[in-house]
Amino acid sequence: MEIQWPLVLFSLLAGTGAGTLVFIGISELTNTAAKARGIAAWVAAGLIVVGGLASIAHLGKPDHVMNAVSNLGSFSGISIELIFIGVSFVVAVIYAVLVRREGSEAARKAVGVIAAVIGLLFCWALGSSYVIASRPLWAVQTLPLSYFGSGLASGGFLFLALAAAFKSEAAELKKLGLFALIVAAIELIAFVAYGALSGAPAIADNALLFWGGAVVVGAVVPVISGYLIYRNAEKTTLVYAGLVGALVGGVAFRALMWVLGSGYLSSFFDVAANSRGLYPF
Repeated sequence: MEIQWPLVLFSLLAGTGAGTLVFIGISELTNTAAKARGIAAWVAAGLIVVGGLASIAHLGKPDHVMNAVSNLGSFSGISIELIFIGVSFVVAVIYAVLVRREGSEAARKAVGVIAAVIGLLFCWALGSSYVIASRPLWAVQTLPLSYFGSGLASGGFLFLALAAAFKSEAAELKKLGLFALIVAAIELIAFVAYGALSGAPAIADNALLFWGGAVVVGAVVPVISGYLIYRNAEKTTLVYAGLVGALVGGVAFRALMWVLGSGYLSSFFDVAANSRGLYPF
């Protein structure tokens, strides 16, 4: 089916923002990259807003947007995403404000941990809304796991890039590099598992997009980058290689999902319409 690029951009940008919130919390707990946290929070908030605007653009009509907002209590896939957009944005802004205040270390650390939890849940929710039985190639739990890993990897390397730009110590980058390696490994495992469980013929027909774009560029490159950063944090250029790889892989995986999801869009609107009139045509 036709790739829904606004939704690709939404889930990639919002997922990257959510993943950045997770690494803000990791930074707080490991006492690393303090100078990068404030700008990282603003960047995360901006990515979430821009991603939300891409999602709104996909809805098309103003009445669809208003119906989505007015039916948040339906807890459909769209309403859950809207809730996370609002909550994660507010938490990111609160954290950014606390970073600028003196004497608020305990509050800042607590909000940072909350932001990390919300970021983890948001990364998962971005993929779980697509798990629907009517789409066999989407109805596997490795799909939300892949979105989860992708958001954490792109957000993690974005935070590392900011930490490197703000001249964090090599020892700090090494600690963060270990976490970046872990989330990139999760992404790699999830991508490969999705390819194994979602249907070999369908994946084989899109081998370049999946194996080349998503797995090799999007997951293997970040894994290698995270490992090398952990071994030698002086090579900060590896941070940017991991970030570019994670973003390219995120686009490739999401595009592949839509290619494999022929016929899903109509059923998506049917489910939404049955969920307390989210899309009353």
